Amino acid sequence: MRRLRHAIVADDNHIFRQGLVALLMAVFLQTRVQEAQNGIQVLDMAAVDQPDLIIMDVEMPQVGGLDATVEIKSRWPDIRVIVLMLEMSHRALAESAGADACLFKGVPFEELIETVAGLGFDVSIMPAQRSA
Repeated sequence: MRRLRHAIVADDNHIFRQGLVALLMAVFLQTRVQEAQNGIQVLDMAAVDQPDLIIMDVEMPQVGGLDATVEIKSRWPDIRVIVLMLEMSHRALAESAGADACLFKGVPFEELIETVAGLGFDVSIMPAQRSA
């Protein structure tokens, strides 16, 4: 297991994106979490910092999540990508684009954390488990 040092959340829905960022920052206290509102921004951020993980909506303006995933995985194959989807039909498309995992947008946060752990990141130190 490796420590999650840097993550990007990419979604054009401002409230959803900020909520997910806040939850990730509460769980991964030492992780840098950035926000992108479209595929162009996430590609620019990935080019600068090569994050450990990108959690990305399948449908975004300008460059969508599937096209961004193809580009990310071809340029930086070690970046793990979780694609968030609303329709089951997007799963096969996300997998063929190179996504490491696919989740429905409405899954419980715990399922997202389990998926992050399944990608090899250490999630054993959760705030509720920390001692004073």
